[in-house]
Amino acid sequence: MRTETKGIVLKTTKPVGGRSMLVILTEDYGKISCGTAVNMKGRHRNTLAASPFTHANYQLFKNSNTYNLSSAEVIK
Repeated sequence: MRTETKGIVLKTTKPVGGRSMLVILTEDYGKISCGTAVNMKGRHRNTLAASPFTHANYQLFKNSNTYNLSSAEVIK
């Protein structure tokens, strides 16, 4: 299920699997944990949206109990 919401990244962590984990404070869902495959050193447009304290419009994909970042558009 795809969902779209605005939010602010509170924290980013990089566990050993190569994926980054974000903690996002959203308007609709509160504080959620979200996985992403964005390389934090790259020049992809989602790289800025995955950095802490970034306000953005996030498109998330929800599996059974986890969220994954599909795309993001930075607001500020």
